[in-house]
Amino acid sequence: MVRRRANRRVVVLLGCLLAARATGSPPMHAAAQDLSGRVELVARHSGKCLDVMGASLDDFTPVIQWDCNGGENQHWTLQPAGDGYYTLIASHSGKALSVLAESWAINVGDPVVQYPSVGVTNQQWRLLDAGDGYYSLMARQSNLVLEVEAASTDSGVRTVQDVMNGSSNQQWLLRAVAPDPPPPPVATSAVVRLLEQATFGPTPALIAHVQTVGLEPFLEEQFDAPSSGYPTLPLYPTTRDATACPSGSTCQRDNYTMYPVQNRFFVNALYGGDQLRQRVAFALHQILVVSGVDITQPSWMTLYLQTLDRNAFGNFRQLLYEITLNPAMGNYLDVNGNTKTRPNENYAREVLQLFSIGTVRLNIDGTQQLDAGQPIPTYTQTTVDNFARVFTGWRLATAPAPGVPNYIDPMVPNESQHDTGSKTLLNGVVLSSGHSATRDLNDAIDNIFQDPNVGPFISKQLIQHLVTSNPTPAYVERVASVFNGGGSARGDLRAVVKAILLDPEARNDPGDRNYGRLRHPVQFLAGLLRAFGARSADGASSSDGYLNPQSVLMGMDLFRPPSVFSYFSPGTVVPGTNGVRGPEFGLFSTSTALRRANVVNTIVFAGIPVSANAPTGTSLDLSDLQALASNPAQLVDALDVRLLHGTMSQAMRDSVITAVSAVSSTNRLKRARTAVYLVATSSQYQVER
Repeated sequence: MVRRRANRRVVVLLGCLLAARATGSPPMHAAAQDLSGRVELVARHSGKCLDVMGASLDDFTPVIQWDCNGGENQHWTLQPAGDGYYTLIASHSGKALSVLAESWAINVGDPVVQYPSVGVTNQQWRLLDAGDGYYSLMARQSNLVLEVEAASTDSGVRTVQDVMNGSSNQQWLLRAVAPDPPPPPVATSAVVRLLEQATFGPTPALIAHVQTVGLEPFLEEQFDAPSSGYPTLPLYPTTRDATACPSGSTCQRDNYTMYPVQNRFFVNALYGGDQLRQRVAFALHQILVVSGVDITQPSWMTLYLQTLDRNAFGNFRQLLYEITLNPAMGNYLDVNGNTKTRPNENYAREVLQLFSIGTVRLNIDGTQQLDAGQPIPTYTQTTVDNFARVFTGWRLATAPAPGVPNYIDPMVPNESQHDTGSKTLLNGVVLSSGHSATRDLNDAIDNIFQDPNVGPFISKQLIQHLVTSNPTPAYVERVASVFNGGGSARGDLRAVVKAILLDPEARNDPGDRNYGRLRHPVQFLAGLLRAFGARSADGASSSDGYLNPQSVLMGMDLFRPPSVFSYFSPGTVVPGTNGVRGPEFGLFSTSTALRRANVVNTIVFAGIPVSANAPTGTSLDLSDLQALASNPAQLVDALDVRLLHGTMSQAMRDSVITAVSAVSSTNRLKRARTAVYLVATSSQYQVER
């Protein structure tokens, strides 16, 4: 029963009551027409269509007859409701054709409106064959049928329910609506550009897929894709048994170094279906930093990586809470064992400075707020001291065995070591005395999460990691507004990531010469391998993911950033510019620039051979490029599309064609390798735009 001012519970109950009161059984000659697609309902007496008035999206909008015009508000989908009844859904609004009762009784003449489908009987209709392809629509709750009031032929006349009498204003033709044509394929250049930002690199198959489904549907697929993830690894003693697990052994490598999680990362990056989750989780790792330099066992890191992975599209508040109680973070920044007699400020400082609000007050567009021309600090040392007291009284959960700390379960409170005094936090918020460690922690996380700096601070960094190092203030403001709850819950990272990737500044060709970002070594390496079918050294199976040594050569030791400030600072300025930001340039020097070229040379011309650490090795599949090698221009153009989304300069194109043409036409593999090497080592590829 749909009635004005009735809540959903009342609507459902009334629908059930009225169904029970309905008298008589409808005729059982239901329609045999194919009802799987969209239809127009055309009144037999007037030739006009059933129409939601004004194409309104509002609840209780009258359903009328109107000249058929092909509008979505005249298109209906019939959804089975059981026992031969259907719910009719308006295509433009997604709402159901519903009888609106003006009193508690079932009345002849009650109007028909649109209303959200809630499964009640006044929204369910049986189709009764009236001959010649026409049907009467009988409401389940009342056994009355849909009619154009007073048999009028005028447009705008409302529809009502009435006793079935066989008149033509109660008979409707269900005229099939031609399905919408598929959208035109998305331009390859636009697809490649999105995939550079949303994945660890385009592949030919993925390019074709996104061209077919479209950019936004692809992102929705990615949001729902199952996680590749990291398996929970067995815990080992803090002190390695030099006899059972000697230095240099497989035991040491697999249980006391980052080797297993580094390899798993690259395997996921090369082959995982959840590319966007991986990109976002890795960006979050670079913001909420834990380093394998200090957290030395891979099993100690996995819960931290699982936390980032699990919350990549979740809520930032939940992520911050889980990270705070993560044992790896607890060890790394000294929450573990933090006591009321000697509160440690490490986590208190970094959760503010690096993980949430930054050091100065920001406008929503990420620009600094000023007072007399000077930045306004977000907190003081006293604030840090009070947060340090909040984070007292936490320790690792019970150890599974002597000498084997528990890095699998979240930390647990140790109330005897928690400072229960009052604490003054951000924006003057006071936590009163006498609260437990858990209560204080939740209140403190809420205090941080609600600070107005969090939206622009986190949004800008995510933009920098995914799209461009120098987003405009307007771009930051649009994304921060989404973070702040525009259209969704505050801190909804799924909405934030979608806003970042679909923003005009991400999708349109950049006009600003400072737009873009240097591919950091991990992305650079994974992107090159994904573009050309990464496989085992012999080409018979998959890569084993043993690629971190190549990343290290280029200045980035995966999961072992040198400090809590990550692999590079978000404030790094590109050398030789007037303040242009380029965070990844913190890893770029004369030596690492040369090493980038050497790594590409190794992968393209030789591959990573099988070894004790690389059970299958890694190589590229250039067979599709070899097929083009007889035509250097065609070969280079194919690389322009795949690696540069069609932005290769004419000068570069001419140079690469000349170099490829200099290689004997009989050596197609060398021509393909030469072209890939020259494009991949170019500045036009290394700076993603």
